[in-house]
Amino acid sequence: GFTTTEDVTGLDSVIRQDRAFTSLELGVTIQRNNYHVYVAGPSGTGRRSLVNEVLARISPDRPVPCDYVYVHNFDDSDAPLAIALDAGEGNAFKEALEDLLDDLLEALPKTFSAPDHQVQLQQIIGRNTAATNEALHALKVAAQECGFEVDTENGGDFHPRPIIDGEALDDDTLFTLPAEARQKIEEAREQLEPLFKRYVSRTREIESEAQDTINEMQKRLGEALASEPISELKERFCSGGDALE
Repeated sequence: GFTTTEDVTGLDSVIRQDRAFTSLELGVTIQRNNYHVYVAGPSGTGRRSLVNEVLARISPDRPVPCDYVYVHNFDDSDAPLAIALDAGEGNAFKEALEDLLDDLLEALPKTFSAPDHQVQLQQIIGRNTAATNEALHALKVAAQECGFEVDTENGGDFHPRPIIDGEALDDDTLFTLPAEARQKIEEAREQLEPLFKRYVSRTREIESEAQDTINEMQKRLGEALASEPISELKERFCSGGDALE
């Protein structure tokens, strides 16, 4: 017994349930993949202290574990990639990667603004414009065969005007024609719809091809700029193995 709490010897560990302690010891000693330990309990019950006690007991006889870092998986954003690094290199890898990104964010805009790159960009835009003009010319020729002149001066919108006796009529003149003549014009106008759809589809295809070309060019430029510093990063942290590829 004791008279006061001063007579009680202090504990050198936390109060624990023997079954939980035994389970924790077993869990941290399993040397196989995909086995984990989950510790649950109310706050203030010494969960962290218990885990630290067990780990402190077994760690002197174990090799120093490696550092694990997780990086973005561009193939599956919901499944980040784990990289194993030598003990103590996790923070160094994080800092080196942040420095690399800062350098690239500064260098990429300068590279994309370089005269050579701008010349290539203007060439692509020029080819895109020429192809669009060619598609528009084909539309106008097809519309004329249907008896219409296509006017695109009003903000780029199509305004087909019927051609009568070699002259494209405006709306005011069109309304002065007999009802029968206007009916025939409206029937002929229906032939223009597939022509417009074909033109819009072609211009979207041209824009998409141009954008793909620009994206691919900029991708190659970015890869050329980043390949050397990334290779240096891989060499420095080569213990990460294939995960750094």
